[in-house]
Order: sequence, then structure tokens, then C-alpha cells
Amino acid sequence: MNEEKNNQGVRYKNGYIVVDDFEKDFVPNIKTGNEPGNQIVLSTYAGNISCPEKAEHSGNDTSSTKLAHIALKSFVATAGAVATMLLTNTVKDAGPTLEASFDLSATDTTITYTVTFPETLEGEYEIHLYNPFTQKVNEISVDGSQGVFEDLKPGMEYTLVVQSVDGKIKSQKAFVTTKKTSEIEQINVSNGKVNYKVFADDDGLNLWLYSEKGRQIVPLNFGQNTGSFTLTNQDESYELAIKDSTGILIIDSKKVC
Repeated sequence: MNEEKNNQGVRYKNGYIVVDDFEKDFVPNIKTGNEPGNQIVLSTYAGNISCPEKAEHSGNDTSSTKLAHIALKSFVATAGAVATMLLTNTVKDAGPTLEASFDLSATDTTITYTVTFPETLEGEYEIHLYNPFTQKVNEISVDGSQGVFEDLKPGMEYTLVVQSVDGKIKSQKAFVTTKKTSEIEQINVSNGKVNYKVFADDDGLNLWLYSEKGRQIVPLNFGQNTGSFTLTNQDESYELAIKDSTGILIIDSKKVC
């Protein structure tokens, strides 16, 4: 069939759109379905997809369909190769693990450590202590080292790790929690009573409820303590305090009413 034009000026030949040489480099014709003129033009150059109106033609041209399939397979293969390359570039080799042994002990505000290694190492190393609220670093000897982290918070968990100064070699993490200090955790005044919840970090401590006119004292056991005092006069101002056995050192105190 000879070349034809429709009323929009689009040229057709044998039922297919005729494009100039520039467009042929970028716009493959993809035939879909068996009905005449049912084609999709995929413009890889412009980055869009357009559906031209149907054109009359006769016969079937399977060569265009095969070329379209080849083009699509090539595109999928290329995309897969790019994805594989990007994935490979984002995966980093894990650094070697340093075999270190931790001996740890803790008070309410300090963590003492001793670190030993199964074999002699070379290079410079550090020991890191951290949690979401703080981070501390000490130098450490490759022959084994002992030291202490100070000024920590009571009742907090900390993570420790030994690593080379450049950070390429790290040990397994160790975890330690500082001891909780004695503390008045909760006070509730109801129906003439002072209900309390207190933590004691040692035996021999006492809980005092006192005012200008008197005092009440109960001994505390190590760990959690709960109980209540009866208010002798609700018009007075009272203080609740944890004191040592002498009654002089106040470890923690809170105003009651």
C-alpha cells in the first residue's frame, strides 16, 4: 500500500506510522493486538507514551512485534544490571571482630573495667562507654588495661566496646547497669496517711517522717520498700527523708505537705 495521510497530517504506510530519521532512532513502533492500526508508540527519548489513532492496513507484520520484544527484554536486563551494581556498591564489608574479655563492676556513679585480649595486638585502641544520654572514651593498652568511668547516672544501662582508634576493628559489646541509689520514689497523701514507695541501696538506712513537733522512723530493707505513716496533725508541715543510721546524713528528702 502506498503512503497515506490522515486528516491530522499523520503519515501511514502499510498501516504503520511513518516517522522521520531522527525519530526512528528513538521511537520504536510496538504493535499490540491483532486489530488493524492498534499500535502504541513508546518514545524513550521524550520519556512518554502516546496512543495514536487507528490506521487502516492489511496483513500482519510480525517483525515489528519481535523487535519490540527484543527492545523490552534489553531494557529489563539493563535495569536489572544497574540495580545489582547499586546494591553491590552499598554493601560494605564488616570489619573484623576483636576478641576482648571484660571484667566489669559498678557502683551508682562509676563503672570499673578490666579488659584482656587472647593474643598480642598492634595498634592503638580505645574503650567506649555510651548510652542515649552520654558518651565517654578512654585509651586502652593492647597488653590489657584497667580503668574506671566516673560521674555516671545511677540505675542506667551503659554499653561498652573496645575498638581501634580508626574504628575499623571492634569488640563485641558489653552491657552494665549502674546501681540504683537510695531514693524516695513515690509519695501519696490520702485519708490522713502518707503512703510511700522507697528504694534503699543498702541495709541500715531509715525513713523519717518529721515536723517541728515530732518524728516517726521506720527501718528500710535493701531494695524496694512500701508502707505508710499516719499524720498526727494534718495542719503541720511534714518532710519525708532517707537517713543513715546516725540520723544526721540525709540521703534523699521530699516535702510531704
